[in-house]
Amino acid sequence: MLIVGPSMAGKSRLAAEAVHRTHPRRSTLIPITGKDLIELQDQASIEGCLVWLEDLEQFLTAGLTRERARRLVSAGNILVATIRTTERAKFDVTDQIKPPGWDVLDVFHELRLDARLSRTETALMDRSSYAALRERISVCGLAAYLGGAPKAWEHFENWEETNPLGWARIRAAADWYRVTLDPVPDAVLETVAPAYLPDEHRYDTFNRDKEIQWASGLLNDTVWLLIPAPGKSWRVFDYIQDRITNAGEPIRTEIWAALTPGALTPRAALQAGTAAHMNGRNETATDLLRQALGSGDGQTAALAANNLGVLREEIGDMKGAEGFYRQALDSGDRQAAAWAAYGLGALQIEAGD
Repeated sequence: MLIVGPSMAGKSRLAAEAVHRTHPRRSTLIPITGKDLIELQDQASIEGCLVWLEDLEQFLTAGLTRERARRLVSAGNILVATIRTTERAKFDVTDQIKPPGWDVLDVFHELRLDARLSRTETALMDRSSYAALRERISVCGLAAYLGGAPKAWEHFENWEETNPLGWARIRAAADWYRVTLDPVPDAVLETVAPAYLPDEHRYDTFNRDKEIQWASGLLNDTVWLLIPAPGKSWRVFDYIQDRITNAGEPIRTEIWAALTPGALTPRAALQAGTAAHMNGRNETATDLLRQALGSGDGQTAALAANNLGVLREEIGDMKGAEGFYRQALDSGDRQAAAWAAYGLGALQIEAGD
């Protein structure tokens, strides 16, 4: 089961309630990161468990493949996962360019959760003592409103003036996630955050420790804007991340420049290459996809070869495209080979072969 919905819509709560009612005695495995799940699967037998995957996209970029997911199911495990609507959309395949993990979603039965009030809920609220709050709640949903999401966004917007370096760190971390679907390493964030400073604060002197403390401090019992992640990295509070993603502002040049081999896993390089292509940065996409291809990482390399074939075809390098398509065909990965066969066939038809 995969529950898809906006940030703070109640995805985890709904999944937990469903699991409690249907499998109250089943052992539950909750890996913190995708790397944890992959290492455990390689070193031990996972059987008869309920495997809980919060924020599924982070597992997909860490190496959870369709074959690994099927192995878990075949061993009698039940997979329960959540993913935000904005992140789920990144795995909708509309052309031949494939992000890592795009085919894993077929293993799940998807359930869509809408944060908006239904007609019945709206009518009940209008008759209650909370009627005056309906307009504000309709913007983000009842759960997000009660959880403090609007207040968090208000803090974030105000900090552009009152805490500009903290605001810049949040913006930079959000854009890194938009590209890689991974938390941003602290060393990278230190480098790219100054580029996000508002122009009027570009040359200010900051109390760095105080600004960082503000950005990563708790706003209430459950919400903070910049959240520590494993491996000395940071991610942005989901609701803020989604608002920034949906705004669709261009990714800064400094983010693309920071996508170096040392900062990315092969799967993250494949994801970032896909994002670069979607943003019209074909040279950056080529570099990132070559990085993923050179990793020798199974399906990652195979998908990178197919995606490089698509890129070369788009710029008119048919010979180069054919070479990459054939690499994907020879990889042994059925999904990548199927798409590469389609691309190669289209090339041959166009050439009159």
